[in-house]
Amino acid sequence: MMGLLFFFAQAQAQRDLQSTCYDFPPLERKIQEWVDSGYYSGASVLITKDNKVIYKSHFGNYKPETVVFNPFLSSPALAFVVRDIVNKKNSK
Repeated sequence: MMGLLFFFAQAQAQRDLQSTCYDFPPLERKIQEWVDSGYYSGASVLITKDNKVIYKSHFGNYKPETVVFNPFLSSPALAFVVRDIVNKKNSK
């Protein structure tokens, strides 16, 4: 029974993501540029809104199990950078 409930919750979350319009390709391109240039060896990005995951991706040699320490990642400044990259298209 729990497996079935999990399946339905997962399906609903996927429908919610598809019905919400977010523009993540600019963010993906920027992160991929950083990885391709060698500035970073990889990156993992997880973005939430209202306690729901709205975006998750890994770049370069990073995998879901990759562990790194970077104090900047918890910085509010990073949130503004990501927001600006995602919203840049909407401002044009």
